Amino acid sequence: MIELPFSLTLRRFIAAGMTVALLQASLSGEEATDQADKKPLEGHSIHGDSFSEGPRQEAVLLDGMSNVHFEVSTKDSEAQKFFDQGVGQLHGFLYFEAERSFRQVLKIDPDCTMAYWGIAMANVDNEKRATDIIAKAAEKKDGVSERERKYIEALSTFYTSKKEDEKGDDKKKRARDLVRAYENIVLKFPEDPE
Repeated sequence: MIELPFSLTLRRFIAAGMTVALLQASLSGEEATDQADKKPLEGHSIHGDSFSEGPRQEAVLLDGMSNVHFEVSTKDSEAQKFFDQGVGQLHGFLYFEAERSFRQVLKIDPDCTMAYWGIAMANVDNEKRATDIIAKAAEKKDGVSERERKYIEALSTFYTSKKEDEKGDDKKKRARDLVRAYENIVLKFPEDPE
């Protein structure tokens, strides 16, 4: 008498498991075809995982920040103020807040390519994110001034040359090359204090 309910329960369990397995198999085929049409989850970036990380709160202009001016291609004076604040925060090693300021620049002016450069600079301790983000700036560098393009190319070369080096990463050499690239910017634009 005890065996009957147990075997009945076992058969129901097996039948339910098979139903779930068949349902998952049919849905996985639909998922593969719809993958390209899916929008990212709310709160995630359409640009990829590297853009989904970082600060989420809106930046504000803070009193007492250093007096820095780094002219960028934007028509919005507020975006320029946030960019200047972000550069000042980079100088103070306030990387999280700098990224927040550069993200605010993009919120105000999505076409301000140098904001991607700023976010990459703020991710000095996260090479994967910095590499992905500076790649976005490199894609859009044709719409900026020569000076801005040189900043973007210098940082882009620093991160992408790591991928191209098949013998292993020589970070010291990449860093020396980055310093040389920035020195060339100084020689080309001596009036630029940055």
